[in-house]
Amino acid sequence: MNALKMIIWQEKYSVGIDLLDRQHQQIIDLINCLFSVRATVDARAMVIQTFKDLVRYTEIHFENEEELMQLHHYADIENHKAVHRKMITQTRKIQKESQETGGDFSLETIAFLKEWWLGPIMTIDRKYIPCLTTEQTQ
Repeated sequence: MNALKMIIWQEKYSVGIDLLDRQHQQIIDLINCLFSVRATVDARAMVIQTFKDLVRYTEIHFENEEELMQLHHYADIENHKAVHRKMITQTRKIQKESQETGGDFSLETIAFLKEWWLGPIMTIDRKYIPCLTTEQTQ
């Protein structure tokens, strides 16, 4: 049985950096998991755990992305980090609300997570591609 998916990974989402693409795909998989389990009767514990996983994996991904930007001297790193802080704060807020409601969340929450993730992948993450995918000469 195939799980319901709200987001299908497409090549246009790729930033051309294997590690970051795999992490973006994992985050999308976690969002899809939330979408899929929402339709099941006894999903509350799984929803709460998936939100925890989403927050944890988001933190790991942002750390990796920021380390690469730092390593390659990405000029707009501070603005990118500010976006990361907003994203993790909002994701934690959604996680907390889900825990407080026993795992309940709305389809609007999933739609928000979809846009919250695909928007930056398709916009601000695109800005670092030239810096992170070319050799820096000193």
